[in-house]
Amino acid sequence: MQRHPSLRAVNLNLIPILRALLKEVSVTRAGKALSLSTSATSGALAELRVLLDDPLLVRVGRSLRLTRRSEELIGPVEEACVALENILQLSAFTPAKAERSFVVATPDYVSFLLSQPLTEALRAQAPGISVRFVDVPGDLEKQLAFGAIDLGIADVSHWDWSGVSTSGSFMDRLVGVVDRHHPLAGTAPDSVALARYACIQWDPGLDLGARVAELGLVLPLVGPITNVLSQRFTSMPLLAVESDLVAIVPKALADRLIRILPITLIELPFERFAIETAVIWSTAQESDAAHRWFRTLTAQALGTVMAGEGAAA
Repeated sequence: MQRHPSLRAVNLNLIPILRALLKEVSVTRAGKALSLSTSATSGALAELRVLLDDPLLVRVGRSLRLTRRSEELIGPVEEACVALENILQLSAFTPAKAERSFVVATPDYVSFLLSQPLTEALRAQAPGISVRFVDVPGDLEKQLAFGAIDLGIADVSHWDWSGVSTSGSFMDRLVGVVDRHHPLAGTAPDSVALARYACIQWDPGLDLGARVAELGLVLPLVGPITNVLSQRFTSMPLLAVESDLVAIVPKALADRLIRILPITLIELPFERFAIETAVIWSTAQESDAAHRWFRTLTAQALGTVMAGEGAAA
């Protein structure tokens, strides 16, 4: 039977170094993140390789890659570090006295809708807490596990991740937005009528072939129409102003921008694409009191901005 080293026999200073190595996939960057020299970090990696009986980082070409064992360690190591950090906190979390920054990954239109209610809530309850919004990365699940991103707010209707939890479920759908003087304004156009005008559609920056078609984002247009693609939902209604373009955007965004832009909403003549938005976080953060408070506050603010189109499931 294989004998495992006892906790007392392990140099626990190696754990935060392992956490940084798994996150940075670089000895140099991990050392900088921990204010350690490259040689000290390299020495710690050598100890970790012996302790865990795995190379952990392997060179592929000119870069390092995580081994399969390393990838399996990401979640458990992050969870253990968060738990230890909570133990070492000398006092209970108090929002009014807390100083911390949270990173939230979300589509641009959600950060636009969310910024006001979330900022107002933080100003009133926790003035020392700040938020940094970033784009949703393709490896959101991994970034949440690493702790590089605290919360994700995204469409979860097609997700099948492990190691994450969600809060709230708010439904939205796609609609058309046109200039208030557009020929389609005030009408319910069919596919033929809509096909007379170029449409501005979302470009997810990924595979614009099979993936976008799978999500139902390619309109059934006819005729030699060249559609405009944008990776920013918030810019699309602006492009529709004083033009004959039709912007295809989430209704929650359209409802907000109609108040401040000379645009109007039109219903689209094809099957509606449902958007199920939720707050997502790594299960490693479950016991973090500050994180729990912030994600609850964020889910409440998200519910406020989405209330016009759907209720929490």
